[in-house]
Amino acid sequence: MNDQNAHKGYKSNNDGSSPVFDLLVDDVLSVRAKHALQKLDVNSVNSLMDLTQKQLLSVRHCGKKTAGEILKLAKDIKSGKYGYDPKFERRVSCDKCFPPKSRDKAYDAVVGGLGCRASSLVERLGVETVDDFIYIRLLDMPEHRGIGRVTIDEIQLVRSVVVNMLKECDQIPEDDRFYELCRRLFAQTVTSKQSWMLDPETPYKSFLEWVATIADGRKKFEKSFLMRMGLSGEPATTLEKAGQRLGITRERVRQLNNEFKFQAKWIVYQLRFKPILDRIGELVESEGGRMEIDEVFREIAESSDAYRKLSHATPFMRYIASLPVGREHGLKVDGRELVLEKA
Repeated sequence: MNDQNAHKGYKSNNDGSSPVFDLLVDDVLSVRAKHALQKLDVNSVNSLMDLTQKQLLSVRHCGKKTAGEILKLAKDIKSGKYGYDPKFERRVSCDKCFPPKSRDKAYDAVVGGLGCRASSLVERLGVETVDDFIYIRLLDMPEHRGIGRVTIDEIQLVRSVVVNMLKECDQIPEDDRFYELCRRLFAQTVTSKQSWMLDPETPYKSFLEWVATIADGRKKFEKSFLMRMGLSGEPATTLEKAGQRLGITRERVRQLNNEFKFQAKWIVYQLRFKPILDRIGELVESEGGRMEIDEVFREIAESSDAYRKLSHATPFMRYIASLPVGREHGLKVDGRELVLEKA
């Protein structure tokens, strides 16, 4: 196998390879060792552990060094170094882990957290379920145009989180599994420094943290959204004025806001709003199901200064209400009023 194919790694001769096996082989073995496994059509941890030195040496270009590398991996697996459960490959799947009502949400949580290139690749590969996702052959990815190491590592990371989650699902109550999956995805792919749920007692501060998490240090990306949503402490600005303040064109401001909203669609980001939306829903319901947005902010703001800044944030409330998590809470904006629709 030449150097041009070195990045392609392991690809079994059939479609029976397990996610755990792929992860181990891709991370540990050399290209020559992967080639030997391909020739022997070894595609599961169980079949890997059953290999003998005689079988390996029968493969062309597989010498004692390469055979020893493979046998060492098998020995390490047997010793528990990788925490492998032989029953995992036969037992764990998304269909078994999540009830039917949560499977589509689990898929949205997993794939929605990927960047544009990675999510586009997943779509091109025909991935439609979480089970499809964890069985993606990572080493087919470099064959797709525009796919580099960063994209591969991104999918690898998310897949590792999902595989570990499914492996441990028996220890987690069924009703908590979707939440736990989201929590792990958020912690691993976004940041461990931000709180998981937004604090309903400090909504303005929490809104800013939410925006900052998505912006991930890109200041113009962050400020353009804050200015357009009325979260900057001033009335929402036009594209033209936002561009002038940021030193970019109005079209670039529009592009940045569209990109922000695309990333914010990830259900893990949306779920962070739940405690605040619960509080808002209860408040609006207590007022007969309809309330001025300005009055809502007055009631929930953590301080007078926070209320002064939130008083301009009607566009942001309209945006939150338009998200799936807002609609699930029954919230709708009617002019300058927030309406709680009965389910």
